[in-house]
Amino acid sequence: QSVTWNVNVPEDGLYKLNIKFRKNLYSGMLSSRMVFVNGEIPFKEAEAVSFSYEADWAISTIKDEQDNECYIRLNKGDNDITLMVTQGVQGQYVQKATTVLAELNAMYRKIIMITGSDPDKNTDYRLEKLIPDVVENMKTQADALQSIVDGITAFTGQKGSDFSSFTTLTFQMNSFNEEPELITRQLSMFKTNIGSLGTWINDAGNAPLEVDYISVSAP
Repeated sequence: QSVTWNVNVPEDGLYKLNIKFRKNLYSGMLSSRMVFVNGEIPFKEAEAVSFSYEADWAISTIKDEQDNECYIRLNKGDNDITLMVTQGVQGQYVQKATTVLAELNAMYRKIIMITGSDPDKNTDYRLEKLIPDVVENMKTQADALQSIVDGITAFTGQKGSDFSSFTTLTFQMNSFNEEPELITRQLSMFKTNIGSLGTWINDAGNAPLEVDYISVSAP
């Protein structure tokens, strides 16, 4: 999806692009856009311009890794500026979360092959003996989820409430790894938490951004 604005400037030259935006959904998550100028991406930083959570309207400009403002070259007269949806840096973390989700679903299926979907909470199914790989993998996937939270938080500077499903699931899997008998007692909640992770993945791919206006200004 993309939106294109037509901008008229009085002279050839370099201009700063100002975007008045609001992103007040999914705290702790980014919205990213590719910026095209007259049909082309002007420089590397324009491949993924990130917008962090803001409860109110704010102004964003394109900046490099050193936080210096980047300028776009515009021609005298009409120019087209396009914002196109992209996952940007968040995409790598969504992909990691998708991999974890596939692992958790596979683990859940292995568990219910032994216990059924409604296990007897008073029965010791000896899961640590029958499926030790699943019990061990609980710790591996818990660490993977935590690394996703740490990575996104480090980039955005925000740890939003939308990560609550990660926190709950990470704690639960670490508990399962240490005390496998908890798995059958909390199997229903484990399934619910896996579903919450799937919801987060869907939400991360749906990163709405409101744009009030864009403007350009000379240095």
